[in-house]
Amino acid sequence: MFMWKTSNTETVIGTPKDVWNKWVQVDKWPEQDESLISASIDGPFEVGSTITLKPKSSPTVKVVLVQVKPNDSFESVGKLPLTQLRFMHQIKPESKKVSFAQSVIMEGALSGLFSKLMGKKMEQNLKARMKKLAKMIEK
Repeated sequence: MFMWKTSNTETVIGTPKDVWNKWVQVDKWPEQDESLISASIDGPFEVGSTITLKPKSSPTVKVVLVQVKPNDSFESVGKLPLTQLRFMHQIKPESKKVSFAQSVIMEGALSGLFSKLMGKKMEQNLKARMKKLAKMIEK
């Protein structure tokens, strides 16, 4: 089965809590991610909650939080036809700095097709979002 993955890591002066506080404010994600019009969550930032994203160039997307470890990591899962999208976020403290990483993984029968249609744009958006988030954390 085909699998596609992209990831990006940034390192900033700050703490894991600085990164986590930006990640859990779902309604403010469009400030970090210029590809989004809006983002919302249907409850607390915990396993089972659904995040609704409205990207500028595609239909509304829903992802479900499947793993949440405060100030450390979270993972959400979304679906495309015959394809699963996993969004993984991880924080690693490093002395007076903190690194944070985000990965997007597509798996499933149509993941090859979707990676060709959306992969490059997802990769560009991820890099831009991570750089912008790093600047926001260091302010």
